[in-house]
Amino acid sequence: MEREDDFDIEEWSRQTRCVKCGNQLFPHNPKRAYVWAEHAYLKWNQTGLSPEHQRDTRSPNLMETLRNKNHPVVLYY
Repeated sequence: MEREDDFDIEEWSRQTRCVKCGNQLFPHNPKRAYVWAEHAYLKWNQTGLSPEHQRDTRSPNLMETLRNKNHPVVLYY
């Protein structure tokens, strides 16, 4: 069992950001999203590139697509 004083909120926050970006890239494949998140986390620690930057480099229009997906287009006839 993990002790409470071993819990690092900054590390947890970083991991959460990586998992969020992985799920945005691979919404239908959680295994692939998790593998990407692990690699993004390691790269972030080694190079300083944030997971959001890595996500945007891999898929430049993803955030625009996700934003447009949430706004339905209303057609009047």
